[in-house]
Amino acid sequence: MKRLLGIVLACACARGDADGTRTASLSIALSAGDVPLTVRVTNVRRLTEHGGLQPRFTPDGRRVAFSSDRFEAIQLVSAAGGDARSLVQAPGSGYRFAWSADSRQVAYHVRAEEGGGELRVLDTFTGETRTEHSFGPDARLPMPLWRDEKLLFVDEERLVSPGGAVVADGLPHPGMVRLSRATGRFVVGGDDGVFTTAPDGSDARMLFPGERYFDPEVSADGRLVLVRDLGAGPSGLVAADLENGSTWIVGDFDRGCVLPESGMLVVETNADDGYDLLEGDLWAVRPDGTGAARLAGPWTVAHKVDCHPSEDRVVFQDEADGSIWTAELAVEDAR
Repeated sequence: MKRLLGIVLACACARGDADGTRTASLSIALSAGDVPLTVRVTNVRRLTEHGGLQPRFTPDGRRVAFSSDRFEAIQLVSAAGGDARSLVQAPGSGYRFAWSADSRQVAYHVRAEEGGGELRVLDTFTGETRTEHSFGPDARLPMPLWRDEKLLFVDEERLVSPGGAVVADGLPHPGMVRLSRATGRFVVGGDDGVFTTAPDGSDARMLFPGERYFDPEVSADGRLVLVRDLGAGPSGLVAADLENGSTWIVGDFDRGCVLPESGMLVVETNADDGYDLLEGDLWAVRPDGTGAARLAGPWTVAHKVDCHPSEDRVVFQDEADGSIWTAELAVEDAR
């Protein structure tokens, strides 16, 4: 079922302009008098034709890394377009790989046939690969995280560095750990909710309680985190200010990211049949979820959006054919 907060669609329109850009505006009013955003979608590029999954900008914003079908490889293409090249081809390598801050090294998993596997790092400048950690078939997947140029990974309830040095201990059942560069604290998403902790794992502060939250996405400046709420009823998107600890409901969206220049969010709505994604749309909204403007373009089923680290620009996949797209956004807020 397509989810849009169960609220009123006030006005929807999209037009093509003479310069080939697209202008879209749709108001999803949370209260009377809500003023919709206007977003110009420009410099739309189809980066790949098919077979791409979960595209993400590298930290320097110059390239887009993505997985191939079944997460069997990591591929790389210039954000300006061009031919994609394969970085890694190994079972499981395309699932939740992580880049160092200088965009030089990428950490990824390799599955073993008998279960378990290895956590490896590729230096994209030299082409050298090293194994940093091995894990057994019963172990949780060691999710990698970079703090500057230092690799860390989740090992059960600890955050450790290669060699086994414990960086943070007693984390609240982490499934995913992110770093807030604004606060220097970790954002921990796991079985008990979403927390922030000090760099050594102490001073855990609850943001969202319970087991229903998934996939925290921290803004490039480290000030905002978006998390999917998978609790009772339709899934939705919630947010927290990591500097003051305030939290709020963004709206009935599936996931999103933060545009670094305008501070607006780009969020997703989708519909499926229980197996396949049938519809997918992208929207620009204010951080409080108001003023939604649909991003119109030549894609069919937009999914897995990621925001550029320094520009109002997005990359996403088209679920209909596996193509990967990028576009620049010019957001105008009349409120």
